Amino acid sequence: MRKTLKTRPQPIEGARARRFEIHAPVLYRTDDGIWHRGTTENISHSGLLLRTEGSLTVNSRIEMIVDLASARPSYRHVRVLCRGRVVRADTPVAPAGPIVAAAITHYCLRREGS
Repeated sequence: MRKTLKTRPQPIEGARARRFEIHAPVLYRTDDGIWHRGTTENISHSGLLLRTEGSLTVNSRIEMIVDLASARPSYRHVRVLCRGRVVRADTPVAPAGPIVAAAITHYCLRREGS
């Protein structure tokens, strides 16, 4: 059975989504179609903050696979497939690499092997 991506509900104007400090591995790709590796800094229902391998362009589309199972034992076998767009891209000031904020427009939770 194929899972469909869900559209994220629109936030209430002026409300900011609660962020969770979760450092999870991410595979991401933009319009070039090449998968890259990154790590989340924090996640909310509306987006995530991501350390990337290279700089990305604001307003570019982004597809991500977040491996929550690697970040928290209680999220065993859970991956989040999501689509969105880059809303902020900062040049690195530390050796950790560039940081990108991505808004999530569609998502799908996937449980594997449970």
